[in-house]
Amino acid sequence: MTKSIFLKLGIQEAQPTKVVLQLADHSHVFPEGRIEDVVVKVDRFIFPVDFFILDCEADSSTPIILGRSFLATRRALIDCEKGEFTMRVAD
Repeated sequence: MTKSIFLKLGIQEAQPTKVVLQLADHSHVFPEGRIEDVVVKVDRFIFPVDFFILDCEADSSTPIILGRSFLATRRALIDCEKGEFTMRVAD
């Protein structure tokens, strides 16, 4: 999550972190903090999600990047050809 979105939401105080993230272009960024168990609602489903706070320019077309651990635990399917993203949820 970008720092500007984090500040706009005003949801909670970020915890310090020593994590270094490697981006798709192989550059490294140092998050300003981490927030845990943020409640995110997608349609009728609610998920607790952890976010790293990044001080970078906000892109309104891609405000949040989902990590592999989130995608795996939520059983996500991404179809790049169709431009579809599907999350399977247990009944």
